[in-house]
Amino acid sequence: MDPLVAEFVGAVLRWLLTSIGAYLVAHHVITADQSDRFASALIPHLLLWAPVAGGLVWSLWAKYRSRLKFIAAAEAPAGASEESINKAAKSATVKAQAFTGPL
Repeated sequence: MDPLVAEFVGAVLRWLLTSIGAYLVAHHVITADQSDRFASALIPHLLLWAPVAGGLVWSLWAKYRSRLKFIAAAEAPAGASEESINKAAKSATVKAQAFTGPL
């Protein structure tokens, strides 16, 4: 991972963990010392898994979008243009349906 990207993601994750820690400290769930230790210990692990999670989310989003295009193409009349199918896939009328076929 690029060092600049890792530093940016680390800063955002530290801010998020600090916010969660501040909430837990304010409600007397953990102490301030525990919050600091948890935040500093979790950052390396979260940075390690961030690219994996990002790739997984991206892949799921791409599969969802392709499913919408497939449904729009199936609902389109014969001879419909690719442009009209792409436009229909982006409209709110096309909903992804559950897959019921064989794997």
